[in-house]
Amino acid sequence: MLITIITLLLVILFIYLWLSQIRVKEIALAACAAFCEKNQLQLLDDTVSLKRTRVIWQNGKFKISRSYQFDYCEIGDIRMQGHVTLQGYQVAFMPSVIKKKSGNAEVIDFKQYQARNDKFKH
Repeated sequence: MLITIITLLLVILFIYLWLSQIRVKEIALAACAAFCEKNQLQLLDDTVSLKRTRVIWQNGKFKISRSYQFDYCEIGDIRMQGHVTLQGYQVAFMPSVIKKKSGNAEVIDFKQYQARNDKFKH
């Protein structure tokens, strides 16, 4: 009888932690999407991946701190990584973005290129 109660409590605890993890991941994804939208970035793969979970002591309580990683890009050619940390169900840390400047590339028509360069002229 005691083993049945302990097993049932462990199953309930597992289900609670699993549902909690799903909820926190959705909060992290929403925070990352808002971050990317605010900074005019593209959230790649529309997902976050869990990198670290730990128990912390804050304000006289134990909290679960989870760190997630996400990928984003500014222009579409350079993949960059961002990180977000949640403590409980609250976003605790979201770094600011340092945008990488793209080169001063100029797109021109091939005929304009030929006109600029004598070697292509007949």
